[in-house]
Amino acid sequence: MISIRSNTLRCCLVLLVLAIAAGGCSSGIPAEAESLEVKIRSIDLGHSIDIMLIPRDAEGFMVKTEGSFDAVMWLQYVFSGEVDHDYLVDEWFGVEVIKDDYVDFQGARIELAYSEEKNYQNIYGSLDVTFTTADGKTLTDTLDYIGISDTYPC
Repeated sequence: MISIRSNTLRCCLVLLVLAIAAGGCSSGIPAEAESLEVKIRSIDLGHSIDIMLIPRDAEGFMVKTEGSFDAVMWLQYVFSGEVDHDYLVDEWFGVEVIKDDYVDFQGARIELAYSEEKNYQNIYGSLDVTFTTADGKTLTDTLDYIGISDTYPC
């Protein structure tokens, strides 16, 4: 166990931890988002999916970036993995992302509701996400094999 006896050292460590927690960088210049990662947080089959939108800087750290995104979900075939761009499951446009949407270091939590009105002959979807930052930068990511239906083909 390390014992910290200096108040100056303790203070520096606290400031370092706070800076890391805030997502800041040591230069004082805010980091810019350079890439996008989208992860599934949870799925309510036939109703909605919760995604985590994670903009990352050049070093791979999450950056709490405001902006908006568009998402399109296509049907994806189970066995071949082929995405059917003729079979649209649902689409969302202009979904706003603000700093309050970010959950700790996980990313911005967003719920995308969809309707299972169509008779799916498959149980997977592919989600294309395009995020536009407040300064106009466009970042994209695709998620494959998203379970979208609890109706299995016969």
